[in-house]
Amino acid sequence: MTPFFAKGKALVQNLLAGEAMSGKKSWEVANVLSQAESIRGEIFSSYKETILKGIEQIDKHNETIMETQSKIQNYELKQDPIIQKELPKPLEHIKEQLRSLQEQSKRKTPHQAHIFTKRLNDIDASITQLNMRSNILREKLKQNSSHYKDAEYNQANQIKNEIETLKHYYRTLKSDIDVAKNNTREIYEWSISSTKDLSAIEKNLTDLKQKAQQIKMIRTKANELKSDIAHSAEDIDKSKAMKFSQQAFEEITKKAESFQTLSNEEAISQHSTLSSQIETLKIDYTQEYHEWLSRKTYTKTLLDELSEKGSMHELIRIEDQVERRDVRISKLAYIDHYQKSNRQEEFERSIQEARRLFEQEVFESCNQQLDKIQAFLQVSSNDADDLRENIEASTQLTLKIREIMLSDAINFKKAHIELIDNNPLNGFRLECKNGDTINFEKIKIDKEHIDIQIDHIENTAGGCGVRWKDMQRVFNENGIPLTDVRKNNTSVIYKDLRGAKTNPKEQAKETK
Repeated sequence: MTPFFAKGKALVQNLLAGEAMSGKKSWEVANVLSQAESIRGEIFSSYKETILKGIEQIDKHNETIMETQSKIQNYELKQDPIIQKELPKPLEHIKEQLRSLQEQSKRKTPHQAHIFTKRLNDIDASITQLNMRSNILREKLKQNSSHYKDAEYNQANQIKNEIETLKHYYRTLKSDIDVAKNNTREIYEWSISSTKDLSAIEKNLTDLKQKAQQIKMIRTKANELKSDIAHSAEDIDKSKAMKFSQQAFEEITKKAESFQTLSNEEAISQHSTLSSQIETLKIDYTQEYHEWLSRKTYTKTLLDELSEKGSMHELIRIEDQVERRDVRISKLAYIDHYQKSNRQEEFERSIQEARRLFEQEVFESCNQQLDKIQAFLQVSSNDADDLRENIEASTQLTLKIREIMLSDAINFKKAHIELIDNNPLNGFRLECKNGDTINFEKIKIDKEHIDIQIDHIENTAGGCGVRWKDMQRVFNENGIPLTDVRKNNTSVIYKDLRGAKTNPKEQAKETK
């Protein structure tokens, strides 16, 4: 049957919108199944890699946490009668410190990594099952491709929707693991700090024993008691004492100076009390220092991690891919490049504010700022992945159409690609020449649909070298939606038979 040809512009009607025909063809089902599969596979692989790294980090930190918690819970303070007699108050203070440490340890409950592993395995299993269903559906599409495939189309759409759901599950799992990592890291830092506190308790207990023995030995030697107080006061870490216990430090310093002017009787009677106060001060500022260091280390680690994450060069712009340039940029810069936004600048301002808060040691406010940055990076990462998927899928579709047009099956001699408005987000144009000119005015894919617009210009001789139905068949066999071209409400590929034929036999013959 001689095909009809159109002069001027004709728009490819998108059967996905239901404008040209009521039924669904096999190519449409194939298209639903194949949209951006390779790019999505890469993105899913990057999600899985990030998730596995997070699980590994949680497991690693949990080993230290469990070991530390066991050591703290099972620790028993050694009782020494001489300490109980000579320095009962510092001893009770150490006991209270140990009880507090053990109570805190009981309340520290890290996330269990195996729960996330099970969620990841469930997602992987679902992806495997969906891939099997896709392959089975593709095999069915190879038979009777001219028949309508409404049922198969619905199945393909269901598979596509389930893949979108799995993408959401992947992203939710990534986000949950980020929260779990932060929680586990915070407990891990506390564990490191508490180990130091436990060592300090053991050292303080040893020091108390030595001090108690000295008190017993020099009770009648006032001068030695005065020297002992002087040495104890000098042994105070002044920088830590001023930072964490300034008022107590200043009061004890005055008492230690006045102690040297006491009579022997007064020195003997007051030595034990003042010595206890000095040792209690050391215990207090040491504990405060360890807690401060734990908070600082946690905040610094998170700050460095997010700084690196926001600046990490991960993606290659499509222009650089075409030119075979391995120039990678951050996801924020990738979004800014195509959407003309300022996310990279916004991120850098936020990080700078977090660093300012950190330098001022306002760790709680800094952590709140870092939580906002982490949420911002998570959203931006997802946006960049979606943007990349749309751009690279549109690029691959354009290159595939160009390859088909230059193939022996279609046999056009020239095919030129250009960006629409110099931005791949807007899609591509493809000009194909072979006497006739076929302009693909717009080729674009996004997560909602695929958009292909065609303008056909006949050659001046009045004959067209294009067999539209053959061209449609080649495109559809490659899973690309060349559905119909219409002129004055008449199909170029399928004749509009309404009123054109009155004989049913002629109608059947014409449509074969």
